[in-house]
Amino acid sequence: MCGVRLDLLWSSADEAEVTRALFAETPLEMLEAAYGRIRAESKSEVVGRLKDESPALFERVVIELLVKMLYGGS
Repeated sequence: MCGVRLDLLWSSADEAEVTRALFAETPLEMLEAAYGRIRAESKSEVVGRLKDESPALFERVVIELLVKMLYGGS
């Protein structure tokens, strides 16, 4: 051992700060943040893929979306 007492390096104030940092967000806030990140990543991926494809594919996707939203179709 190096002779350093770890209990002297780690104060109760440090422990309180770490605890506050760990629990700064409620579980609901953490879920909402994760949901927001997933939505943003998904949106970016879909837009990127649609931009890389042909206009005909974009048209088909729009029509399919409108049909699924009950705006018409056969």
